[in-house]
Amino acid sequence: MRKNLKKIAAMGIGMVMVLALAGCGSQKEELPEDKEPTVSVETEESEGTEAPAGAITLKFACDDTSTSSYYLAILEFEKEVEEKSGGSIQVECYGDAQLGSATETIEGMQLGTVECAFAATAALAPFVEEFAWVDAPFIFRDADHAHAVVDGEIGQMIGDLCVEKQGIRLLGWYDTAFRNIYTTREIRSLEDLKGLKIRTMQSDLHLQTFEALGCLPVSMSSSEVYTSLSQGTIDAAENNVSYVLNQSLYEVIDYIISTGHFYGFCPIMIAENVYQSLSPEQQEIVMTAAANSVEFQRELCATQNEEAYGKLQELGVEFIELDREELRQAVQSVYDNNPELLDGEIIDKVNAM
Repeated sequence: MRKNLKKIAAMGIGMVMVLALAGCGSQKEELPEDKEPTVSVETEESEGTEAPAGAITLKFACDDTSTSSYYLAILEFEKEVEEKSGGSIQVECYGDAQLGSATETIEGMQLGTVECAFAATAALAPFVEEFAWVDAPFIFRDADHAHAVVDGEIGQMIGDLCVEKQGIRLLGWYDTAFRNIYTTREIRSLEDLKGLKIRTMQSDLHLQTFEALGCLPVSMSSSEVYTSLSQGTIDAAENNVSYVLNQSLYEVIDYIISTGHFYGFCPIMIAENVYQSLSPEQQEIVMTAAANSVEFQRELCATQNEEAYGKLQELGVEFIELDREELRQAVQSVYDNNPELLDGEIIDKVNAM
């Protein structure tokens, strides 16, 4: 009966969305893998500042949609940089993976085909393994703790290593927030997680985490998740709350298990050789605009997840809280088995903050 009510409610929301989309002349686009889809937000496209002779152009690659909090924040960056530089720096934002996947755009910054990009920490870890410090399971207590770590000494250390190892400078850390399990199965204890077939990101740490919890992690494209859940090929997947709403996954799941197993970040970056080609004044403009865009994105991300939480409850999705401390202890083997990757001294610093 509850699933029928959910479908009826979903149809009602769907009609509203269709009318809204028809009014603004846009269509729903398939979202890139593992990024945060967002509720629609009205925004004004930056008209830019007329470029003077000799202006520098920064192509900014974004493999998410033009309605995501990431893309909207990049537009804020574009507007501020162009205005404050008097047009001497022009920013061209390319959304919807026009310039390639996250991995391809990271490589593009090294090859000189892309000046700026953003990517999830899981995509960056193969290039700079120290991103694992902030991609470890249950390492953050809450959003304030997570932000303090990446905005402080440890985040700066990772940033320095990015310049040293890959010639890429971090401009800031965009937020994805806590990832939770969404599932067709009722999960009320650690014991209930045993044998849960769950789709995860392609990350050794993520795979090891769910194995430690007793789950059976499955690798597949995010585009296959809806069908796989509806057909019973998998029992669950994981992401933030707004992802479940915007991908209509509430139609094929019954529960969201508030585990908060990972806290996701998507750093924004600029090629170091490009950054060094800027004057000191231009560098200051870029760094300040990046910091302001980070603040904008984090606030928008938090708002969207909060709104999604309420809407999903209205649609009949049940939220279940598990004991995070019990879950954290259950994945201790991930830390024990990766002492070189998850440096004990660094992890102690994170825990002590």
